[in-house]
Amino acid sequence: RIEPTASYAPAPRARHLTTLEKALCASLYGGEVRALAHAHIGPRERARAKQRRRPMRSSSVSARRRSVALLLVLSLACSSIPGAAAIRANAPREEAAAQWNPDVVCDGHSAASRARWCVEHLGLSLADAQARVMREFPSRFIPARPSASFTSDGLKWDPAAMCGEHSAASRAKWCEEHLGLSCDEARRRVMREFPHAFPPELIAVAAADPSTLMWSDEFNYSGPPDPHKWGYDIGGHGWGNGELQYYTDRADNAWVAGGTLHIKAAREAFGGKRFTSARLVTRGRFDFRYGRVEVRVKLPVGRGAWAAAWMLPTDKSYGEWPRSGEIDIMEHVGHDRGKVHGTVHTERFNHGKGTQVGRAIAVDAGKWHTYAVEWSAEGVSFILDGQQYHRFQKRKEGGWAVWPFDQPFHIILNIAVGGSWGGQQGVDEEAFAGEGQVMEVAWVRAYRLV
Repeated sequence: RIEPTASYAPAPRARHLTTLEKALCASLYGGEVRALAHAHIGPRERARAKQRRRPMRSSSVSARRRSVALLLVLSLACSSIPGAAAIRANAPREEAAAQWNPDVVCDGHSAASRARWCVEHLGLSLADAQARVMREFPSRFIPARPSASFTSDGLKWDPAAMCGEHSAASRAKWCEEHLGLSCDEARRRVMREFPHAFPPELIAVAAADPSTLMWSDEFNYSGPPDPHKWGYDIGGHGWGNGELQYYTDRADNAWVAGGTLHIKAAREAFGGKRFTSARLVTRGRFDFRYGRVEVRVKLPVGRGAWAAAWMLPTDKSYGEWPRSGEIDIMEHVGHDRGKVHGTVHTERFNHGKGTQVGRAIAVDAGKWHTYAVEWSAEGVSFILDGQQYHRFQKRKEGGWAVWPFDQPFHIILNIAVGGSWGGQQGVDEEAFAGEGQVMEVAWVRAYRLV
């Protein structure tokens, strides 16, 4: 750092800075030019500098300003260094790949005011001044292309979406005005903070090839679920979520009739609990690594019902939950009717830490829908009625804590009652009386990936 001098000597006639000189200036004094830009300069000195195209001279110039001016002189003098011209000739051209917006805020000042200062005090043309501001504050300007409707996370912008008590449009405007964000940055921030308020991007997915079918249950029979394909998890210990039901293997809670599987959660005293239900598993009968799983389901909608089609690791190669992972093909809670969630849980990403990775999508809960996942060594895609709405991509870093999905998993179908999520707004016990809450399943199919 060069110390200020006691006297100030006139500098050579000011001129536009070359690419090399700009780089030298940046390396010499970093952000000092911004300090100079913010300093107050009287109209007489400003007019004199503009007329003479030379650094301003004033007895009131502070030591800091003199230091910066001296550094500018030194950087200009660098043009006489042998070989400098060749370096300038070979320097890459700087292309303004940003779109000028005079209203964005750049460190407390509008882009227009900063460009105006550069024109008046650095002798730049308006175009050069704008380019300079965009280079100094690249994050405030977007590439010269139409504004995208979707974020990198696949969410579609909706200005009317309610994000808490305010619309998405009003929140984005606040971010622009108070945080100095560009329009696209403000929208992305709002969508990151309120992801469930925006519809996901839908990508059409080809139908599975029937010749790749590995396993299925079409439920084209009557009676209990096929014991060669399904087993039961039994008990009433809360299942890690404070659930209120006792899972049984009785025909009252799981049966096949009319071409569909019925899983029923009912209000009845059993095993020390006030509710019963069933949890069917393919563990030990069909365990697989990688493939496409499809489940056609009609959901229960009573408050307190927590219906799911999901997958857990069979051997738990990395330890107990969540270390060995979980893939939720579909989850739906009755107190949030019509919003289905597709999620993965791992040691790094799980609901215990509030870091689970998933997405919700709206459905007509009273109708049949086909929920699916495509699970490969590269990622897990979540699909609703033939359209992908979410994808969890395998990360390069993190190891098993991020990607435990390289081991055999099995399929689970169940209805829980209440619990940490299903019971967030209580349980409507009357909804579980009589016919109870029933999840119907038309078929479950697993395909080999090709």
